[in-house]
Amino acid sequence: MAYEKAAHLLGRMRMGENQYFSDYVHEYELRLLQCGGTNWSDRTKIIFLEIGINEPLGSLLLKNPPRTNNYKKWITSVKKMANQLEKMPLYRPRKCAGKKTWFIEHVEVEPQKIPRSTSTPGSISSSAIEKVKMGNLSSINMLREAIRRFYEC
Repeated sequence: MAYEKAAHLLGRMRMGENQYFSDYVHEYELRLLQCGGTNWSDRTKIIFLEIGINEPLGSLLLKNPPRTNNYKKWITSVKKMANQLEKMPLYRPRKCAGKKTWFIEHVEVEPQKIPRSTSTPGSISSSAIEKVKMGNLSSINMLREAIRRFYEC
């Protein structure tokens, strides 16, 4: 049961907006150890970690992704980018609140029926959008990009 809880938290784990990458990796690897994920493939560990990265660092990674699928080398490469970003005064202002890891809340969502007469293929009803809180668009785009890269390997 403890493994399941840790794995569930790992999937919902997100880096604070102004958190240092090294602090986030430390927490991530602790959760990884707790859920028995140390034996996962390097690519799987990278994907879980990458999904939770904050927007400023995530934007850098989209522009200049590390050219390796080795977990340790990937971490080293991202730490170099993160160190440059974290030196910028605007990244970590004195009274910033986003210094800690946070977790997406688990929300039960019931499937929505969309009447055929009012919907077009690929559309989402406004009521479905209101009921599902997905976070900001950049996080969704980062998730899509991580999934795309996973299937390219």
